[in-house]
Amino acid sequence: MRSDVPGPCPRGPGTYAHAEVRGADSGSLVSVHPGVLPTCLSGAPRSPTSATPLLPAGWVRRTTHLEMLWDGASLMLSGAARDVRASQDRMEVLRRASVKAYVDSGKRLRELELDPKSAGSMELCGSEIASGFRARAHECCPELAGTPAGLLLDDLPGVVLIAPYMHLRDMALRGEPPGKNIPPEAVSMLADVCAGWRAGGTAMDSVARGDGIPLQDCPPAEPLEAPGDAGAWHAIAPLEPGRMRRRRRLDVGITPGPSPTSVEPSAVVVDAMFRDSHGEPDGTEVVLHEYSLTVEVSRSDSSILEVQPVARVLPFPECPLAIAYVAELKGKSVGELRELVPAMLRGTKGCTHLNDLLRVLADVPRLASSLLLGDAPLTWAVA
Repeated sequence: MRSDVPGPCPRGPGTYAHAEVRGADSGSLVSVHPGVLPTCLSGAPRSPTSATPLLPAGWVRRTTHLEMLWDGASLMLSGAARDVRASQDRMEVLRRASVKAYVDSGKRLRELELDPKSAGSMELCGSEIASGFRARAHECCPELAGTPAGLLLDDLPGVVLIAPYMHLRDMALRGEPPGKNIPPEAVSMLADVCAGWRAGGTAMDSVARGDGIPLQDCPPAEPLEAPGDAGAWHAIAPLEPGRMRRRRRLDVGITPGPSPTSVEPSAVVVDAMFRDSHGEPDGTEVVLHEYSLTVEVSRSDSSILEVQPVARVLPFPECPLAIAYVAELKGKSVGELRELVPAMLRGTKGCTHLNDLLRVLADVPRLASSLLLGDAPLTWAVA
């Protein structure tokens, strides 16, 4: 594993390495006062990543971000992505991409600008950004699979799903229980949809009592950009108040020697992170969801040898319980995770945000094709 990042599953405040996580006092949601966001859920993880590691020579890094802003009942999305490869003396940009999208109140994609352009991308306009959109995007733009532009399209359903959080935050600032008007039938549909929304859990109990959706005490977002390190992140402006942002980092490299988990001479190694953040009225950026992840992948058959997620920031103390089931992915082909993760980690076995991070590992084969061993491209089997 890399020497410049923490080892697998570090223990510490707010990080959960195993499922033996016990929920915090579900009564920790304090009363709501106008103009003051409630603090609650002292047992939920809240230790965001505080730095971006240097990219070792020969490794490849993909970074992406998507920004969300409400325009009345419609949603404006914009973002960018970049792949870079490190050498001993420079950082080479391999690929870039950007996207702008406009989503109407019915969650239908009305406008889409994608760079690089794809002939089939305009066929997506009019599509509902919900279940089935990702398959539709792959059907219309198959040449984007595994690319930065493909990942930006793939992330649209996820950001559309979380964007209403901005409305909940506004309700809290007005002194109203967030989500207090959720219809009973909608509440029943949320039960057991994921680890955090399990029946009898903190969130479901709060909504059932009429207290609304409990909002966590979001920690400040530590800067991830590294001054003087051109390979850390692509250019991302400070997050403005009233906006949300999703960002990802996916580093792919090679173990310097025999893998500790196999008899292979070396393995493909992945170090990744995922963060959702919100721009507060005072200009502070705070973290809503964050995971980090380390993975080892076999070069002989692209199977997963080891996978270690760490829950860094999540809303409910039950959310990290999903980590226990991630080991079921060991032995599976990394290139098939977009299909395997939603099929295997369903309901309370999964966390929406962890699943989003795991699914994107399917891009590892494409990134690994750009790795260098010395001055030669890496060769490995892709199942």
